[in-house]
Amino acid sequence: MQTQTPSQALDPESIRIDTRHCSWGTLIDQADNGAIELAPYFRHRPAWSRAVKSRLIESILLQIPSQSVYLAEDRSGTYRVVDGWQRLSTLHEFARGNQLALEGLQYLPNLEGKRHGDLTPTLRRRISNTPIVMHVIAPTTPDDVMHSIVNRIQTW
Repeated sequence: MQTQTPSQALDPESIRIDTRHCSWGTLIDQADNGAIELAPYFRHRPAWSRAVKSRLIESILLQIPSQSVYLAEDRSGTYRVVDGWQRLSTLHEFARGNQLALEGLQYLPNLEGKRHGDLTPTLRRRISNTPIVMHVIAPTTPDDVMHSIVNRIQTW
């Protein structure tokens, strides 16, 4: 185990991460109104295929809980996606773009080829109302610490 040098030491009080509960619909709405910036701020992995995106949507329709989302809040109150960008952008693309057709589904083959607008109102509500935990890194958190948090999150 490596010990920290004084230049690496930090005040734990300077780090604040708030945990909040909301729904995918709320996050999609916030992306629509600019409160969440959907540009891939910390994205290191390639974009998902349509089949992987479809499996995420299928999982939500099956009510399988999703991993939490990490957001960094800036001083103006805008959020940048730190972790969970592909999940949020996939749901936004499906719910708002109406261009993503489901493919490669494992458990809901009757939805193969369907777009968001083709789903029943009940299934559209299920996507929108599915709960998600979000962790918000406060703007008071020093930048170097935030980058360290991001690196840690993305290695788990």
